[in-house]
Amino acid sequence: MIKFRNHCGSLEESMKTVREFENEKELIKFLEAYHNFKVREIKFDHQIYDERIGWDSYYVSVYVEWFLGHWHWQCVGMTNGKF
Repeated sequence: MIKFRNHCGSLEESMKTVREFENEKELIKFLEAYHNFKVREIKFDHQIYDERIGWDSYYVSVYVEWFLGHWHWQCVGMTNGKF
């Protein structure tokens, strides 16, 4: 299981949003519903081991249609690993 937290506010606020997912498909389904957009692609970029929370942290970015057919990468959160 991979832990995901939303990219929002302080670390304390972000940790309140932690959810666990068994696979990438589940995470994408959650992100599409939560943000109300369609994910075309997802990527996990390793950042650092965060000693504050004990996570080997990865940025989660999604390639989404944002406005009038324009697609771009958007960082939506962090995970403690990748699928």
